[in-house]
Amino acid sequence: MRIGQFSRAVGLAPSALRYYERIGLLPKAARRGGKRWYDQSMLARARMLKAARHAGLRIADLQQLAQNANDPMSRSAVLEARVAAMDRQLQRLAATREISAAAAECGCNDVAACPMSKEAAKEAARTRIEI
Repeated sequence: MRIGQFSRAVGLAPSALRYYERIGLLPKAARRGGKRWYDQSMLARARMLKAARHAGLRIADLQQLAQNANDPMSRSAVLEARVAAMDRQLQRLAATREISAAAAECGCNDVAACPMSKEAAKEAARTRIEI
């Protein structure tokens, strides 16, 4: 099937499919008349990539998993590191939620003088965003 049909079947944009192909996460599609043609056998892999991204795995994680496909220890290490990063992100989100909930209840007239605002600024300075 052509890239548009394949894209709709998988639920990924054609640009994502081309990118995954370029970086080696998807095998190179056959060419017919200069156009990409995908066969049914590639659907499962493309859907797995979509599900993995939806689950929070980064492209770098997927590349490491693909490189270590036959090494259960390496796969586990990649996935355990991602779970640890997600746990840290959840902790930051919980702290941010607490601050936001308290700030919503705050009756201060001057945001700059508000203790909640100062606490939020401290929390923001301590945290690092992982992408």
